[in-house]
Amino acid sequence: MNYGRLNADLIEELQSLLNIPVKYDEESLDRYSRDETAELKAVRPEVVTFPVSTEEVSEIMKFANRHLIPVTPRGAGTGLSGGAVPSYRGIVMSFEKMNRILEFDEANMMITVEPGVITGEIQKLADRHNLVYGGDPCSSESSSIGGNVAENAGGNKVMKYGPTGYHVYGLEVVLPSGEVTYFGGKRLKDVSGLDFVHLMVGSEGTLGIVTKITLRLLPKPKYSVALLVPYPDIDTAIAAVPGLMSGSGVVPTSLEFMDGSSIRAACSFLNIEFPYADAGAHLIIEVEGNSKDAVFDDYVKLGEAAIEAGGLEAFVADNRNTRDKLWKARKSIAEALAAISPVHSMEDVSVPMANIPKLINRSEEIAKKRGL
Repeated sequence: MNYGRLNADLIEELQSLLNIPVKYDEESLDRYSRDETAELKAVRPEVVTFPVSTEEVSEIMKFANRHLIPVTPRGAGTGLSGGAVPSYRGIVMSFEKMNRILEFDEANMMITVEPGVITGEIQKLADRHNLVYGGDPCSSESSSIGGNVAENAGGNKVMKYGPTGYHVYGLEVVLPSGEVTYFGGKRLKDVSGLDFVHLMVGSEGTLGIVTKITLRLLPKPKYSVALLVPYPDIDTAIAAVPGLMSGSGVVPTSLEFMDGSSIRAACSFLNIEFPYADAGAHLIIEVEGNSKDAVFDDYVKLGEAAIEAGGLEAFVADNRNTRDKLWKARKSIAEALAAISPVHSMEDVSVPMANIPKLINRSEEIAKKRGL
């Protein structure tokens, strides 16, 4: 398709629609030309806009539709799949100014937010009301909820709570024509018409641009315990996973795998020590619930099953401080690897669980062959 291009007259017309100036200086165009996917070629947009309302988003889309200008919506730019890269140039629409929490509906356990809200802020607000937002990507302290919705982000608690889409109940969306429409709402059961909410989630802004998001919150569990289990090698760690659940009868809240080189990188980056840092791999296994005795029984069963499957030891993190330290190491892996090797290839990839050893072992073979 032959897209239109922005000239000085069109930029002036676009600027007249907005409260905040558009940017087209070299530094801004560079900054908004990429996300965190290091190996993707950066593509400079022609301008960057910063809408502050749904009405402004609508006006931008009407303008772009009239002149056939490509538009790339952008959250915080922390993605690892190129979703924020403006492949066809045109307009980058940054949502960093649309960052308000619009409604906290404690009675319905729902929260409505703008797309630029940082995910961690939603989690903190829910926590203050003894609730929890189940979406917990590793980038929650820096990623925006709009980006999470656009990518249907997973996260540390996906095993229990599912990915972002499981928590999205309503959306306000600006269509490519500039028309504003609404999908879903606060109803837990809603089977009238097609499920456009979950068609939009994960579509990366290709079907429409999300300007308001209604998320479901859940009661916060009273007790939480994490186990750290080192394994001698990757294959043993991965082979242990199916038996952890079938053997113990417990479905954990979180089950995270970390290979040895990643853990050592995180420890070096954070200047911390990790038990069995020279192990081939570690698993973090977390359980939570409202009965202290039930949580105790669950983590004992999981710990015994983990050791029976080849784990070297099961370390228990049964208070918030030790759990936070554990998760900080896990969440710092990407940053640590980027610091160690500024030239790197970092993406989100997905394979069936049983294929993870093959994926990692082949990656290591390629690295050795190429001297990486």
